[in-house]
Amino acid sequence: FTLTERLRHKDGHYIWVEVTNTNVYDNATKTLVEMVGVLRDITQRRQAEDALRDSEERYRLITENVKDVIVKLLPDGIQTFVTSSCYGLLGYTS
Repeated sequence: FTLTERLRHKDGHYIWVEVTNTNVYDNATKTLVEMVGVLRDITQRRQAEDALRDSEERYRLITENVKDVIVKLLPDGIQTFVTSSCYGLLGYTS
C-alpha cells in the first residue's frame, strides 16, 4: 500500500512523505516473512502542486468574473478558450 503523510521534522518544520509498504510472504507456507517500507520526501512536489492549484484557482476566478472578453486562439484561429463574459457582451456563446 501507499499513503501520503505530513510529518514533523526534528527541528520543527513539516515535511510531506510518501510511504510505500510491501509484504513479503514465504511461497511454501504463505506466512509473512518481512515487510519492506520505503519513505520518500515529496515536500517539493507537494509545494509545487499547491502553488499550481492556487494559481489555477486565481486564474479561474479572474476569467469567470472579468467583464472583458478574453480569448485564447491557436495559430490557425481556432478558439481554445473564451470567457463567459462573451455572451453577455456580444450575445455569442463559445
